[in-house]
Amino acid sequence: LLLLDEPTNHLDLDTVEALVRAVQSYEGAVVVASHDLRFVQDVVSGQAAGPEGGPDSSRSVRPQPEPGQAGQVFVLKGAGGISRWDAEGGVMAYADKVRAKVVKRQGSLLQQL
Repeated sequence: LLLLDEPTNHLDLDTVEALVRAVQSYEGAVVVASHDLRFVQDVVSGQAAGPEGGPDSSRSVRPQPEPGQAGQVFVLKGAGGISRWDAEGGVMAYADKVRAKVVKRQGSLLQQL
């Protein structure tokens, strides 16, 4: 079991990409706690970040995982709860959902002022 807590802090892009490849080649279970959504997406999807930070299929770290072998994303909830994120789009879809929720909440707060 490999536990990584904010592993990309203070790393440059080349080192982050090397870390993605290392984590993907690890044969055991990996638990990652990170605010770096691109890193998490790359680890889960099997893709390395391209030069501008976006996925670049020509730099694929490994083929797409077989069904049932893909990385799984779990979301920690408030009072110690945890749920599996199964929606299409993976980590980035979850980030979009959270952004939309924050924007909606900010709008509500502004209306109250």
